[in-house]
Amino acid sequence: MKLNKKYAIYGIFVVIVIIASSMYANQVNEPEKQFLTNSSNFPLGAEEIYKFNSLGGVTDNMNFQADNYNISQWQSFFDNKFANVMNSLNIPGMALSVVNSTNMLINKGYGYASLETDKTVNPDTTIFRLGSISKVFTWTAVMQLYEKGLLDFDVDVNTYLSAFKIKKKFKQPITMKHLITHSAGFEADWIWNGDATEETLLPLEDYIIQFQPRRVSPPGETCSYSNYGAGLAAYIVTQISGLDYDTYIEENIFNPLKMNSSTFRQPFPEHLKDNFTSVYSFDENGDPVLSYSKYVLDPPAGGLASTALDMAQFMMTHLNNGMLNSVQILQENTSQQMKQRLFANDPRISGWTYGWVDTSFYGVRILHHGGAVARSGGIIFLLPGKDLGIFLSYNTESVISTVDILASFLDRFFTLEPVTQLYTSVANKEKWKRFEGKYMQAGVWETTPLKIERVIDYLEVKIDDDGYLLFKDMKFVEIDDLLFRVHNADWYIAFRENENGKITYLMQGGFTQVPYKKANGVANPTNAWVHMILCLSLLLIIGLELPIRIIIEKFRKKERKQDTKQSFVSRSTYLLSVSTSFAYVGQFILMFIVLFVDFGTNKQNVLALNIIAFLPILIIPFSGLLLISTISAWIKKEGSLKNKILASSNLIITSFHLWFIFFWNFIGFLFNYGVWIPYLG
Repeated sequence: MKLNKKYAIYGIFVVIVIIASSMYANQVNEPEKQFLTNSSNFPLGAEEIYKFNSLGGVTDNMNFQADNYNISQWQSFFDNKFANVMNSLNIPGMALSVVNSTNMLINKGYGYASLETDKTVNPDTTIFRLGSISKVFTWTAVMQLYEKGLLDFDVDVNTYLSAFKIKKKFKQPITMKHLITHSAGFEADWIWNGDATEETLLPLEDYIIQFQPRRVSPPGETCSYSNYGAGLAAYIVTQISGLDYDTYIEENIFNPLKMNSSTFRQPFPEHLKDNFTSVYSFDENGDPVLSYSKYVLDPPAGGLASTALDMAQFMMTHLNNGMLNSVQILQENTSQQMKQRLFANDPRISGWTYGWVDTSFYGVRILHHGGAVARSGGIIFLLPGKDLGIFLSYNTESVISTVDILASFLDRFFTLEPVTQLYTSVANKEKWKRFEGKYMQAGVWETTPLKIERVIDYLEVKIDDDGYLLFKDMKFVEIDDLLFRVHNADWYIAFRENENGKITYLMQGGFTQVPYKKANGVANPTNAWVHMILCLSLLLIIGLELPIRIIIEKFRKKERKQDTKQSFVSRSTYLLSVSTSFAYVGQFILMFIVLFVDFGTNKQNVLALNIIAFLPILIIPFSGLLLISTISAWIKKEGSLKNKILASSNLIITSFHLWFIFFWNFIGFLFNYGVWIPYLG
């Protein structure tokens, strides 16, 4: 049969579809090598994601004289630093306490607890909500039960659970070591678990049962910061002790340490309510605006409210091996164990002890934990080698670089180890090319449609013309196998490779331990965008073919021939091809809405995401009918060649599109969104 030019064009169209689809044929991810660690060298996760902010800057600017313990100079430094920070960022109020193992060194409030009433911050009585600092109290409670022989770090946590069980997915069981180092492999839930009202607060057991997240990686493989893991540990504390969490913490930590202005209780106790600081957001001009204070659904992970004075008592206790003023809440060996490194994404960078983030800054070991919730927050820094603890808090959105404050303090008053300037070679440009690529935070949005945000929210590694590895606008040089250091500062990143030598992870050091997974195949943002744009364009061409043809024919003043002899199969094939094309185009538009609109935790948004994910299920049966109709049309030789080519192209494009939306979690019904699911009822 002789084909005219028009049909040749349709043939070329099909070839384009096939060539485009072949892009993905070789983009199956390499099998990943499991990262094995033993119990003596364990890790995980991070908490708040702090910016590097140079951390003291270039070596030549560092201070290397002897430590300066002049407290009056410290006080003057913090007064000036806090004044500068508060003025530049419009922060209404902050509090500070500095201690050693036996004495309060500084305890001071700055600014206002309430701008509306001119109430100033009192370090003894003004209560700040401290978010994830709560977890250190949960882990302290865990250590108390451990030293009494009531809890084993190495047994399956399901051993302690009777009302429910953690769902099994991997061969390795989740243990308390995994929970305390955030390496249980739960899908990250920390993004949304701050929202709760007095009406929606749940008992801890109900929360733990209803909000169980999916397990997305084997225990002990990488960190994925988990509020749920801390809540689960706290629930185990209640099961072993027979006390509710609030009561346990009060009787075993708050009361012995005379932390009389601290609480985990929600709603807040009546006798403390008036002492809470107001909290503030910022308007478009950067000015503070009175906001509202929310409750948290998982108090053991983020519900702590306390004062600078009370937190000073807590820091002194941990610095003094579990003792404060002859009161012992942890035995000396247990307190020391709590400060030992337990797990790290890479043993050469930052990691976790039994509850503290463990990092080093120019030779100074720092244990720390920060937190923020409901526009209020703070951080604890413990420097065991310097017998020093620093706590600070604030009553606004988390805009403060607390690490920068610490770095400036250490730079001025303490002996810091210098780092040598590192240089690279142009030859490394080719050698390090395997590290180049886009990396996405592991463990976040793995099973929800919001996974699509990774196509715009990622980190990139490049090698510049001089042979430096570039990451977050910093230049790195390899100092050990798969380990890189900033060329002029004490900050590190590490990579992992699989058994085939392919890079699989980037592990961030410094004051965080966030793992980033290298994006390959359709997970690569570039490939994802090519797929979306190509599929969307081709589906639009198929759907708009008839109106485009009519317009062209009218423009050419050519009378369009009406085909009055089309069979049912021919007509249905064409109509199904056009209608499904438009349906999938509509779903693409909804995907773009999810990509660029900030979805919160309210019931309407959760329902919208479920509807978007359910729509393909409604469209797929029509694609099935199109497949049957198209096959019939080809076999029976019914309909025009053009329409059959369009229908066949539709099916090819649809196949790749369905695979694409399955990968990005846009096909399903009532996804297990973790924290979302209770809002659907």
